[in-house]
Amino acid sequence: MRVTNREINDWYRLVERQPAPYYISYFVDEHDRIAGKLVQSIPGTAPVHDRLEEFATWARRKYPGLLDELMPEGRIDSAKYRSWKERLLEWRADAGRPKSYGPASPRPFHRLRVPSTRT
Repeated sequence: MRVTNREINDWYRLVERQPAPYYISYFVDEHDRIAGKLVQSIPGTAPVHDRLEEFATWARRKYPGLLDELMPEGRIDSAKYRSWKERLLEWRADAGRPKSYGPASPRPFHRLRVPSTRT
């Protein structure tokens, strides 16, 4: 099964990232359980712009080592949601930016439940 996703969440709003559509292909096993997934960009979509590099510059100056904690191996660690949010709000305040940007997410995180399509 392949779905087109357009994500918006608190992190996107705090770094002023516009949602960009992407494909997620789910692979299910013989018991209709998700056995794997593949996330792919959609060819021809506009590049995404955000203020993450501005935040990173601020973080390197104010909190050396913070980016290593929030982005082990250079990848965003979503398990550090509270730390990300706390520091992004602080950065926004220091930069004179509004506390939030864009529409509020209905829920910060939620799980998608996909009904079985097998008969």
